[in-house]
Amino acid sequence: MSGSIILAMARIARETDALGYSEFPNYMVPNMRQWAREGLVDISTGRTGNRAVITEAGRALARKAIAPK
Repeated sequence: MSGSIILAMARIARETDALGYSEFPNYMVPNMRQWAREGLVDISTGRTGNRAVITEAGRALARKAIAPK
């Protein structure tokens, strides 16, 4: 998985955590279907058709990316 995908997931996880929910608009990620195939997001559980939800695997990847070294 490329570093840019990991950093983007970390950014989205940080932003959604700050807002208190795990949904985010699909337009934030140009390759949303790839993320869904890799299990990082679930595009079927959003409140509307244009939202996705970060999965636990996606959150774990984000935590790993932003953890202090």
